[in-house]
Amino acid sequence: MENCKKLKSVEYPPRTLRELSINPFDVHYVKKVVFDPEMCPLKLSVNWLNYLSSVDCTRGSYEIEGVVKIQPMASVEEKVLHRLGWTNLDFLNERRVRTNSSESKIEMMIYEFAIFSTLYEAEEMPSWFRHRSVGPSISFTIPSSSSSSPNNLTGLNFCSIQTSEPSAECFYLSYGQFPITPMMTISNITKNRRWIYERYRDKFSEGLKCWVMLSHWMFGMNEMEAGDHITITVTEPYGEVIKECGVSLVYEDGEKKDEEEDVLGYYKSWNHIIGGDLSPFQTTTGEYLLNNTRFFETGIELYPYHRKFITDGPNFQEQNEKYWFRAFSQRNSSTIGSAREGKGESSRSRP
Repeated sequence: MENCKKLKSVEYPPRTLRELSINPFDVHYVKKVVFDPEMCPLKLSVNWLNYLSSVDCTRGSYEIEGVVKIQPMASVEEKVLHRLGWTNLDFLNERRVRTNSSESKIEMMIYEFAIFSTLYEAEEMPSWFRHRSVGPSISFTIPSSSSSSPNNLTGLNFCSIQTSEPSAECFYLSYGQFPITPMMTISNITKNRRWIYERYRDKFSEGLKCWVMLSHWMFGMNEMEAGDHITITVTEPYGEVIKECGVSLVYEDGEKKDEEEDVLGYYKSWNHIIGGDLSPFQTTTGEYLLNNTRFFETGIELYPYHRKFITDGPNFQEQNEKYWFRAFSQRNSSTIGSAREGKGESSRSRP
């Protein structure tokens, strides 16, 4: 698609489509791409850097199903935030009652790879983060079931407080030693698994002296369980200082009602997420590099800053499959149509 300057969305292209290419000069007009749940594997071609630089993600929302979903925090449904365990967020309560927020920055929710994340201005993390550590890393062991948490572990919340004070490490930036995006690394030492998430860097933190990065990672029993030893590390690209980190575990609510079952059903139905098909993001040594630019590349490239966590393997690992992107998991495709439409959500039913 080229020179389609009035094109706002691409919805339900033929399920047999094999390649979708969006012109980088016009891509900023496209705010949404929606796929058929029964689509064939597809090759995506988008100049992702141009895409992100063209769209002002601090003021509006956009989505490529199966890749990334961005929306204002104030429009995220309360029941979704409840299931994430995000309660008593002072900044969000202020935004919801404010009649005119045009003079302030708008916090955005970013969802990709089964990870929800947002940035907001603050000097303290939420009070419900009980387990904390000074500095850019934190380690802990997942506790056994108890009377306070008798149900299955469904995910974890991670929080970090950052300041814009440059550290000595910022010197190495000009030599290509640091990424252009914030990087969160979760390692399950017990199960020998590691997820390196390179988060899209929005413009919210520009000009701020101190801010909080809050994220929720959806996990299942196959990835995390009682007794596993976990370490989490934050790497900032421009020498920001990580003052403190915090972790809070989220368990299945044993008293939840049937109508709440599919609150996160749409998000879980995406195919290339933790617990789904992450094979295109897996290195030869078993780690997963979660960066949305890799949806549009032919392989995985390891940079010097990755070598802190991935010491072995070639610097470039070619992708064998040309057509591999599939927006939705085939085993979860039935949840697409049953996902409910609400504020900030769109219906999954085919028109």
